Amino acid sequence: MPEGKNQFSGDHKGRDNILAMYGKLGELTGGTFKAKPNLFTTDGRGTVIVQHDYVGTRDGNDVGQKNALLFRIEGGKIVELTDTTSDLSVFDKNWA
Repeated sequence: MPEGKNQFSGDHKGRDNILAMYGKLGELTGGTFKAKPNLFTTDGRGTVIVQHDYVGTRDGNDVGQKNALLFRIEGGKIVELTDTTSDLSVFDKNWA
């Protein structure tokens, strides 16, 4: 999967860093950022997928997109979270 070229690209390790990243999304959108889940599914082997639409505005521009979160769970704990977007070039533009 290609890596984006925006301030949120790359790995964010640990709960505090991940929460800080999502907090920054809220800050940059003046509190308008919201994730609206549409689908929750699992493979029954430790992967959970949440497809969601996120909405918000930044500097008067709509930054909403369709996204998905992929959680890998081991021993009842989330050990990896991958956040994907439907259009990486739009995401890069919105969060440059």
